[in-house]
Amino acid sequence: MSLAAEGRGDFLPKHLGRRLEEVLDEEIFEDVRKAILTYDEMLADAQAEVDRRIAESLEGGSDSPPDIATCPSCDHELLLIETERGDFCFFCREEFSMAQHRTANAA
Repeated sequence: MSLAAEGRGDFLPKHLGRRLEEVLDEEIFEDVRKAILTYDEMLADAQAEVDRRIAESLEGGSDSPPDIATCPSCDHELLLIETERGDFCFFCREEFSMAQHRTANAA
């Protein structure tokens, strides 16, 4: 099964006219395919956790959902501001201090 057939890995065919299977040997291709699926699963899990926390916040009577920011490490918009773990990215699974990023961006 090709990554393009799964809706993934279409950068090479679209932009370079080649498929990943044509560039890598079969064993390496399979390792890359598994890593991409793992990445996609990690991304989906992180998004589900952020969505769950937002829903819980709204169901709990909060006037507004938690603020979300783009993570300075992974560039995913999966960083919730002021969680019980501080400013926390659910993809990287790391805490960040977004106050210093907000201060730097405001300057």
